[in-house]
Amino acid sequence: MSHRVSHQPTPCLPLLMAWMHANGASALIDRVQREFEIPSPSTGLFQEDAVPLETYRSAVDVAAKEMGDDFLGLRVAREGRRGCFGIAELAARSSPNAADALERVKRYRRLIVARPVDLDVQRADGEIFVAHFIPGDERCVGRQGNEFALGSILRVIRELVGEPIRAMYVKFAHTAPKDISPLQGYFGTTDLHFESRQNVIAFQEGVLSLPVVSSDASLLPWLDECAERILPRQPLGTKTVQTMSRLHQQIEDSLRAEQSARLERVARRLQCSARTLQRQLAEAGTSFQCVLDEVRRELAIDYLRDPERSIYEIALALGYSDLSSFHRAFVKWNGATPKSFRRALANTGQRPTNGRVARRSRG
Repeated sequence: MSHRVSHQPTPCLPLLMAWMHANGASALIDRVQREFEIPSPSTGLFQEDAVPLETYRSAVDVAAKEMGDDFLGLRVAREGRRGCFGIAELAARSSPNAADALERVKRYRRLIVARPVDLDVQRADGEIFVAHFIPGDERCVGRQGNEFALGSILRVIRELVGEPIRAMYVKFAHTAPKDISPLQGYFGTTDLHFESRQNVIAFQEGVLSLPVVSSDASLLPWLDECAERILPRQPLGTKTVQTMSRLHQQIEDSLRAEQSARLERVARRLQCSARTLQRQLAEAGTSFQCVLDEVRRELAIDYLRDPERSIYEIALALGYSDLSSFHRAFVKWNGATPKSFRRALANTGQRPTNGRVARRSRG
């Protein structure tokens, strides 16, 4: 399969070229662009055109060789300017804590990387890890691009919390360079792995509770609104639309009947494995958690129309173990507290639907 990578959302190449220009290597930029037929950013094609993935890898490797810097990708990541990843990064920097910031990185990943490249954020066994990968391609974006990606993730997290966070371990998709000491020094660990089929950086789970030093509660709702508005939507085929509709229905049924919706149980009811369901959702540009949150949000609004239901009862009905978790989630979804939202609904005279929540179609 010949993958193609969009320039702008796969940021190593344009950021590398900007860095080279700022460091007096404009002539080399022109030569690399001509050799690999890469359009100039000034043409406006960086956002629309695409280059084959192999060309992308080769262009970055040639730039590193010509610059005489075997760790050019890592260097550009380390020296990256704040905000270079656009509104997705700004939203993360305005989040209250590292957990919410990483959740926004995951939610807005299509504003950072383009298909076939993907990002994922997961928790397991006391760890939080960020994965950067291309399904079916064990090299991902090539050595310089891989090191740039994980290096940038670490730099941004360090800046978010204002602390010199160290990685627990790091996995790279590419083969090991002859000298790995620069990588050990930057990531703060000797636990490095290579030829891992994907890029992964892991941290202790306690990092999630650290506050974001640039948190801005007044700016965050506006940034979220802007990010959601420009987030690219993947056109869905008929089969995927049907799957999404059935998934939405199963999650809603589970929440109404059992006050919980677990991935494995929902997948069983859809007659597939949890892994298959996760893969189908990733191909559609979403995740089980995103769909669950969407259903929860719609049900929450419907339940708030009923004055007989307390907000605590609504939180339990949606599968939250405590009121504060539901409160935080609701404010993140709607930019208002459940109490103030209920008051606004009461002022409009809206009553509960006593049935299925309305579906939003995706084209």
